[in-house]
Amino acid sequence: MRLGRKGRIVLLSVAAVAAAGALTAYILASSVPSYYRPARLTVAGKDAAMREFRRRLMDFNNDGQKNEPFNWTVTQDQLNRYLESMDEIAIQGGAKPGSGHRAMESVGLAAPAVVLDGGCVRLVAKSLQYQKVVSMDLSLAIGPDSRLRVSLAGARIGQLPMPTSLVRSLVDRLRAKFVQRPGGEMTAPAISGLDSSQVALVLQRVISAIDGEPIATEMTWRITTRKRVRVTRIDIDAGRLTLHMVPVLRPEENGRQMPIK
Repeated sequence: MRLGRKGRIVLLSVAAVAAAGALTAYILASSVPSYYRPARLTVAGKDAAMREFRRRLMDFNNDGQKNEPFNWTVTQDQLNRYLESMDEIAIQGGAKPGSGHRAMESVGLAAPAVVLDGGCVRLVAKSLQYQKVVSMDLSLAIGPDSRLRVSLAGARIGQLPMPTSLVRSLVDRLRAKFVQRPGGEMTAPAISGLDSSQVALVLQRVISAIDGEPIATEMTWRITTRKRVRVTRIDIDAGRLTLHMVPVLRPEENGRQMPIK
């Protein structure tokens, strides 16, 4: 059946719209989002970031020893400097040189960065396979059972929103690479110095919990099991992440215990 002039015009219009849509999607997927700003540090800058990271952990340790509620805040810029310095930080924990970036490359990613806003942690990186920027938004929430739930709230390629189902394979690869170790509560870094392996354990469990089983929010110091803290709330907004912490005291300390909300 031959199409009339109007039919051909309609088909051409539909094809033009489809082509324009495909071109727009390609441009959006290929563009670099303005929020993607991985840190670029010199060797000296990475060393300084590693030392700052150690000091921040010591601050957390010291606050946790006081048996009173405290808040611990880290900024987006600080986290991005730590990501850029992941190899220097990992070496302090006994890892081999280059192990941090090799771990990223093994799941097809490079140049990671984070964005803290709107209640979500946005993880952003460059896909080595497609040479495009990919990102996923993680929502962190403490439930009534005092356990942390991590949900995949959104995903993008470049500036193009995509169904979260399409990034499940990436999440599964991350989960397989940074497999959750058995055990219950988290162990905080030793107060005597930096223990990057314990920080890595916390990150592993957060990754393993994405759209999975919630995880415990209590932390205990290896130097003494009498010192425990629990995360009661996580605030994420305007480039800052704040953990609200309370002590978890033993029964014999009830006389000094402060109410836990």
